[in-house]
Amino acid sequence: MDDCEPTVISMKVYPEIEAQQFQHRWRIDDFSLLLHDMIESDVFCGPTSGTKWYMRLFPRGDRDKDRGYVSVYLYIKESILENVFCWFSVAIENQLTHQLEHKMDCELHAFRLSHKNLWTTESGLVHGWGFYRLIGHTQLMHSVDGLLLNDSLIIFCQMTVIRNDVILNADSFTAANQLSLLAKQERLYETGKHTDCILVCPDGQVSAYRCQLAAQSRVFNSMFANDSVEAKTGRVIIKDISQDVMSELCRYSRCGKVIGLKKVADQLLMAADKYEMEDLKEVCAASMRRTMTKANVCSRLILADRHHVPSLKNAAIQFFTANCKSIDELDDCQLLLKSHHQLVAEIFAAMFSLIAK
Repeated sequence: MDDCEPTVISMKVYPEIEAQQFQHRWRIDDFSLLLHDMIESDVFCGPTSGTKWYMRLFPRGDRDKDRGYVSVYLYIKESILENVFCWFSVAIENQLTHQLEHKMDCELHAFRLSHKNLWTTESGLVHGWGFYRLIGHTQLMHSVDGLLLNDSLIIFCQMTVIRNDVILNADSFTAANQLSLLAKQERLYETGKHTDCILVCPDGQVSAYRCQLAAQSRVFNSMFANDSVEAKTGRVIIKDISQDVMSELCRYSRCGKVIGLKKVADQLLMAADKYEMEDLKEVCAASMRRTMTKANVCSRLILADRHHVPSLKNAAIQFFTANCKSIDELDDCQLLLKSHHQLVAEIFAAMFSLIAK
């Protein structure tokens, strides 16, 4: 039994390529009755590329030397594309804790349509791409911690697919490999291994990498370069930023990505301004421009003015002139009228300029 609709996240990390990340959850019932058979998932669709996928699971492995293990592979059923570049991970969902366990990652991989209309892998074989040894069969069958519950197994697949129809030039493929490198960096960040400093926030701690923070932030660069307490101890006390926000700031410094950007964009923008991370400020501003409404335009205008983000400030003023007849229509308008007279003047100036045209 499969979940019908994948969860899709769009992202653009490099100008040359766009990628979409999506997830698929495959539930297999009566697992113990599957002896040496191969089981195939329902076909599921990717994001928007017209590509259809499916998975195969071999309860006791598909090769003689892997007979004691569960093997899982990913295949393309059909696609309008000639080449599909992706990387993916497979894990078992713990049905008691809902955590992903025995996760395995596959690096950037190319599926190509052959002259015989068959999908092949880079090795030229008509085959899926995956993992010979996801988990030991005996280990799974004797599991009592939620991996196999009521004889049901849940396989969780997460994929990132490059959206370009065909990657033809070396520059684009290089960018794809760079994106793969960032995915590796993020996986290392998630493990918390090899970190060399701790950011102590009011509600928790974040383990981080000095070199990456210093590369992205002039403030951190100066802090760690000098004979400071932070440089000596590897502990940075942060009194005004939450753990969740600092965690995403560190993720961005490590791999150029933010998870849940819409939820933390305003707080993350303030943090980026404090630590002089101009690229991250613009990432946050771009997200806030796309999600501007009458309910938040005032607060975003004030935020943009306070933290010197012209692109967001101009977008907020343009939103007002295009969508509002009166400033009283806006949430937080009293705060704007009472404490930000210059911004009110700029709004009216923009309105008069529009009328004059």
